[in-house]
Amino acid sequence: RPQSLSGLDVPANVKALVNLPLGEAVNVMKHSEFTVLPLSGVRVPCGHVTLVCAMHLEKTVIATRSAGISDYVFPGYNGVLCDPLSPESLASEIERLWEDHSEVARLTGNNRAFGREHCSETKMRTDLATVLAELQIPLRAQTPEASAAYAR
Repeated sequence: RPQSLSGLDVPANVKALVNLPLGEAVNVMKHSEFTVLPLSGVRVPCGHVTLVCAMHLEKTVIATRSAGISDYVFPGYNGVLCDPLSPESLASEIERLWEDHSEVARLTGNNRAFGREHCSETKMRTDLATVLAELQIPLRAQTPEASAAYAR
């Protein structure tokens, strides 16, 4: 959002895109070398859609070390974490990956595999069914019509 840039000096070599429709945002991510997710602190609970999208688009992630993403990004396995509120740490990690294509490829492969295993619709449905069963909440049978409407 434009207000996210308030008070920031965007360098001349950086193009800040705001309010992009989802399709355009996904296209930018798909054609990027990797995904950078800077967060404003260690307790920020956002960025999940970006992380999962990066996994399914086969992109390595550089993100701010945050409790909100600790279940998604594992440093040195499927992404890189930088220090919160540290432009120097973020810049250092971006530069490091920009120069190390083999590391980006390795992290990307692991990120893709993690996303397929843990962040698919099928996995989400299975996990939700497990939680509901543990809470003894019955699942309603879904009609073929409802399934078809959901798929649209």
